[in-house]
Amino acid sequence: MPVPWSPYIGIAAWQPDPSRTVARVMADQTPRLTSLSPGAGCACKLPLAKLEALFATMDNIPPAAGDLLIGAAEGDDAAVLRLDDERALVLTTDFFTPIVDDPGDWGRIAAANALSDVYAMGGRPLFAVNLAAWPGDGLDLGLLGQVLSGGAQVAAQAGCLVAGGHTIDDPVPKYGLAVVGLADPGRLLTIDRAAPGDQLILTKPIGTGVIATALKRGAAPPQVVAAAVASMTQLNAAASQAALNAGVRAATDVTGFGLLGHLHRMLAASQAAARIDAAAVPLLPGAADLAAAGFVSGGTRANIARMGPVTTIDPAIPAELAVLLHDAQTSGGLLLAAPAAAASALLADLRARDLVAALIGEVTHGEPGHIDVHSALCKSSRYAKNPLWLLAAHLHSVSAMLASSRFPLRLCRSWCTGRSYGPEGPYSLGRSWMTLPGRSRRGPNGLHSRVGLA
Repeated sequence: MPVPWSPYIGIAAWQPDPSRTVARVMADQTPRLTSLSPGAGCACKLPLAKLEALFATMDNIPPAAGDLLIGAAEGDDAAVLRLDDERALVLTTDFFTPIVDDPGDWGRIAAANALSDVYAMGGRPLFAVNLAAWPGDGLDLGLLGQVLSGGAQVAAQAGCLVAGGHTIDDPVPKYGLAVVGLADPGRLLTIDRAAPGDQLILTKPIGTGVIATALKRGAAPPQVVAAAVASMTQLNAAASQAALNAGVRAATDVTGFGLLGHLHRMLAASQAAARIDAAAVPLLPGAADLAAAGFVSGGTRANIARMGPVTTIDPAIPAELAVLLHDAQTSGGLLLAAPAAAASALLADLRARDLVAALIGEVTHGEPGHIDVHSALCKSSRYAKNPLWLLAAHLHSVSAMLASSRFPLRLCRSWCTGRSYGPEGPYSLGRSWMTLPGRSRRGPNGLHSRVGLA
């Protein structure tokens, strides 16, 4: 039977193999954890469209009231219960299937991802319990021990106690945490307070979804996986503290619904729109090439379908970059809506804390939830046939390679915009996302294929 084709890139979309059961895979001496599940990380969560349809049928969910400051109806990153004028409890949970093959790394990533919801609310984690699903037979329980140890390691780094947990027998391994945190009820970060004029700042690069999908298929280079693991295990504690210091009131963390999906939810809750500069979004090393090769998860494809009606994407933006803007992230960074007067100092503070932070856009007036995606590097598709622009794009590719190797060079000034681009850290490929000469995908507009969102 033919395999469906991706609407973005001419590469066949992957479909899960139902024959890859735990029993079958255990025939190997060293099973790959990522082979035990059709999904990986936050890409295995239910799609946003299905969750929206589910909640639309549940008309008995009351809005938060009294000491319940944030509940299910508000759709934020965690629930919040006020204890008194200075303290509020933050409660969240998150768990998922293996996203990497190393059990310790999986545990560390899952713990950092679960803790992130507390940081996204402006809180600090207090204690947590483990949530684990594991095959009772056929898969070494010692591997589960390594997963739990990895989770405990990251929780300890966050100052969060792990006090027990719960396990079930399940053919597909899963792991995560339920976390209780503490926050100041007067300084909460929520998704419904972004205002026109706020500057949108992202604190981690994106691309974990395509990298995890390539890893499942044995096609991710080790150095690319290592960079993704380093990003996913990095706590959002410092980013949250910097946001609070800067007076930020609106924030969310970027996970399974992708950058555009989580931004859309913030904008819809805030009754605002936004404009995003695609070229400013930081990418993990290797993510653009893997996206171009077609390593797109089912979760990302669901994000693309859901976000089509509420996004306008410049057709000059390369297809692989458009995919990455929808890429289902795991343990991503915080997306902050910072007051314009505070944005510059906040960016400086984030970078002083060794975070890969980038100003990627602005909250605007407009249809609530709508996102306009453009590229300051190429403001019009006419540049796709401009030889100076092509040369600039190729220089940007060289810059990307040098950045991924941490080569200390600032490179290239774009003839299109007059803006400077170059490496600013180990994950600084967001400003140099062009593909290498000879590897671009030609389409109706010349150099790059158009992005269809119909």
